[in-house]
Amino acid sequence: MNQEQDSPWAYRLGAATLGAMAGLALGLLLGSLAVAAGAATPLAHFAGAGSLAGVASGLLAPAGAMDFFFGTLHFFIGFFATVLDRVDDDTPSRLYGHAAGREGWPRWAFIFGIAFALFLTLL
Repeated sequence: MNQEQDSPWAYRLGAATLGAMAGLALGLLLGSLAVAAGAATPLAHFAGAGSLAGVASGLLAPAGAMDFFFGTLHFFIGFFATVLDRVDDDTPSRLYGHAAGREGWPRWAFIFGIAFALFLTLL
């Protein structure tokens, strides 16, 4: 086989891997919430279903799976920075070279992740 025939499958496999990671992370999050709420379904079912959904979406719609991965990544970065109270408006951001007015980037990442998840849900 030549390289041109291999590249679409390599792209789909990479997207499936990223989709599986995002699905696993969201499955663990939703499973933890379900266990905390008293659901009888084990956490492993949520994690496995999320991973399988990520693999299927990566193989069938690789561009959407990659977008979903980055949306999930933005969600968790913003979520943990906000929950752990690591967002301080008075300290300069190391990510943006101490530029004034850009200290709230984790909050925006969190908001972007939520908006992206809602957008995908509506689709």
